Amino acid sequence: ESKTKKANEKANEKANEEANKEANKEANKEANKEANKEANEKEKKEEENEEKREVEVKNAKVEVNKDTNS
Repeated sequence: ESKTKKANEKANEKANEEANKEANKEANKEANKEANKEANEKEKKEEENEEKREVEVKNAKVEVNKDTNS
């Protein structure tokens, strides 16, 4: 094989590695963005459920107080 051909192959290999690295970086960025979005939605839902539970407990205490005071 000629030196030029080998040099071209090496250059192509390097260029492909760089392109793959960049593509992977972008894919990971998108995957992380999606994962963070899902995690934030889950956390928000959990907080809403916790708030609902707190309201239910308060309402139950009010009912108990009403019964006790009647």
